[in-house]
Amino acid sequence: MIIIGAVMSYLNCSVLNGPDDSLTLSKRPYIGNDLRLDGYYYHLNPDGYIDIEFLYENGICLDGSHVSPAGLPQLEEWFANGNYYQTAIQYKIGWGVFQIDSNAIQYEDWVPSDGGPLPVFRNSGVILNDTTFHILESERVNGANKGNVDLVYHFKQFSPKPDSANPYIP
Repeated sequence: MIIIGAVMSYLNCSVLNGPDDSLTLSKRPYIGNDLRLDGYYYHLNPDGYIDIEFLYENGICLDGSHVSPAGLPQLEEWFANGNYYQTAIQYKIGWGVFQIDSNAIQYEDWVPSDGGPLPVFRNSGVILNDTTFHILESERVNGANKGNVDLVYHFKQFSPKPDSANPYIP
């Protein structure tokens, strides 16, 4: 019941406040070997929590959540058994695209809002090696909220990843 209320509230705010931001990067298949894609990338936050990002060969990315180290085994179980995907597919939040050019990486995804349309943020950085990338800048695609960040993502081999098929990115 709470989920239905949250979705209805989101839909009402989106209608009242305008459409969600659009992705500005185009989806394009990734055929390089600059980064491994047979698992996920994680960043350990100063608060002790872990942020996870999935990258797929078709150019899609999916936010894998924000979890405590103690909760990671259960989250990985949800990734593997499909429960995470079954929830993620219901919402635009967390879905996006990524592009790699030479040693540069950019990804954009929809992030939660506080009552209005969903914003899209672009994160840009450099690839350090095939298992590590460093995000140095984050900004909303409309030009607001631009700032420097220092987020180093490390690779963890993992299978099976959640599916990348979704209704939000053609």
